[in-house]
Amino acid sequence: MENVAGLLLLSLRLGLAILLFLFLYWAIRIIWKDFSKMAKEESFNIIPPIYLTINKMGHETHTFTVPEIVIGRGPSCDFRISDETVSSMHARLFFNLNQWWIEDYGSSNGTFLNEINLATAAVLTQGDQLRLGKININISFSE
Repeated sequence: MENVAGLLLLSLRLGLAILLFLFLYWAIRIIWKDFSKMAKEESFNIIPPIYLTINKMGHETHTFTVPEIVIGRGPSCDFRISDETVSSMHARLFFNLNQWWIEDYGSSNGTFLNEINLATAAVLTQGDQLRLGKININISFSE
């Protein structure tokens, strides 16, 4: 009888040890999948640089790698342009859906993309020309 009880206790311990290892395997596998998924999502959120070149008094190029750039004369703007034809907060560039976009902020002199007045946000492409007031800006995504 003692032999049977010892054997039963040993098999219960082995069963619990196997269940514990299966649980640990399952938990580590789920955590690994979540980390892999997060790493893939993060790699798609890398913001490519955008180069803004002003065609005023030579070529002055500015590089940005942030998801949003406010353009204007105001002190809080990311890309400041000291010109009276540019509003204090004229327009914004933003990175969304893996593309750069431009949106007018209700400026008094308008924002033009390739000489078309912007009424809504528009996607930017390589070589696009922006005009904010009297200031022309070239858009590029590589130096």
